[in-house]
Amino acid sequence: MSRANLTRRTLVGIAAVLPATAAAQEAGKAQGKSPARTSAVVVPFDTAGHLDASGDFWHVPSEIWAYRPQDSHVRKRVIASLFSAQYGLSVTDANRAVFDRRINLLLADNAGGVRPDVRIGSEVAAYPPTGVNGHTSMTVELPIYPATPVTGARIPLDVDAATKGRVHLIPAEGVSVISDLDDTVKDTGVLEKRRLWESTFFLPFKAVPGMADLVTRLAGSSGGVHYVSSTPWHLYTPIREWLATDAFPVSSLHLKQIRLKDSTIFDILKGPEVMKPPVIAGLIQRWPKRTFILLGDSGEKDPEVYADAAKRFPNQVARILIRRAPGDASAASRFTEVFAGIERSKWQVFDTAADVTI
Repeated sequence: MSRANLTRRTLVGIAAVLPATAAAQEAGKAQGKSPARTSAVVVPFDTAGHLDASGDFWHVPSEIWAYRPQDSHVRKRVIASLFSAQYGLSVTDANRAVFDRRINLLLADNAGGVRPDVRIGSEVAAYPPTGVNGHTSMTVELPIYPATPVTGARIPLDVDAATKGRVHLIPAEGVSVISDLDDTVKDTGVLEKRRLWESTFFLPFKAVPGMADLVTRLAGSSGGVHYVSSTPWHLYTPIREWLATDAFPVSSLHLKQIRLKDSTIFDILKGPEVMKPPVIAGLIQRWPKRTFILLGDSGEKDPEVYADAAKRFPNQVARILIRRAPGDASAASRFTEVFAGIERSKWQVFDTAADVTI
């Protein structure tokens, strides 16, 4: 069986757990048993603000996720058995805490109809209620007046007076980094599906050596760093915690939307050429006077996605840096063909962070 079929089979198995649980809940209701309803957890995602053309306002686009935690021993056992049967991965005493937390997040029940109480800096924002995917978003305008933090500052994004995110106020000019996560800065092993699932659900996240220092060096003191990844939003919190622990600079994260209760679970299999281009274009257009360094890896389609961005925004994309992913056997001809028409000094394929010239 091919790797793609094994991956799809795993997702089919995970998705199948939910309807079975829902059926059991309905049966319980029929017998007069109502399942306990947990309170929604509200997660604000770190974001970046940009100045409007007049220089009178900060525009802060932000997104918030509300979900109800899940901790179903039955579902976790079923999922664990799938990983064991298909990849030989086992839940042990050593990895159980990591497995439980990440699987519980993946199975979290999106909470629709939640109206979060949000304050960004000094402004209170009336967000629309969350949708069926548990997400709500809007752009808040922060007026510029003496009390407003200076450009480059990070200000709190408070939800319900308890949960905090951050807003990075990025100046109109300078250098920003747009980076992939898996196999670029995080050692994941996307090309080997067993290793991909193990690093995602069984092991602590691990940085690619030297990449935190490289990203920091590329962005500089006032630069923005935006991570654009096919990782699902469900894993935002452990990803964000790991980035902080390993000293990666972060301005915003842009992850993939999926719902485990419908066919969108299979969107996780869609390549980066589907999800990434509009996100990257939106970031570049938000700061028309900034230049951008695009950082990715060769494991999937980052070279192709970044080449298209460089051709679309030739005056803003200053460098493309591609880490050769573990197990990638791409010949040099792949890159010369992909980057045809782009000045050779603008792109580099590297093996280690120390190889990067800037």
